[in-house]
Amino acid sequence: MNPGQKQFYDFIVARVEDEFVQAAKDLLSENFRKQDEGTFTTDDILDTQEALLPMIKPEAMNEAGTAMALFASRLV
Repeated sequence: MNPGQKQFYDFIVARVEDEFVQAAKDLLSENFRKQDEGTFTTDDILDTQEALLPMIKPEAMNEAGTAMALFASRLV
């Protein structure tokens, strides 16, 4: 995991509901693996956002959504 990925990972995991922490970690780790392999696609970005948003604590939804959009914009 590179420093930018680690920063995003920690930011998102800190804002995920407790019962979804492991699922979020697994999803993010898989995405970072794909990024490192060069197989991460725009569809992966959209699928990840769709999967993660329901896991986010309600009070963190705006900032997490903004961070996801910013991270995604740097990948494409």
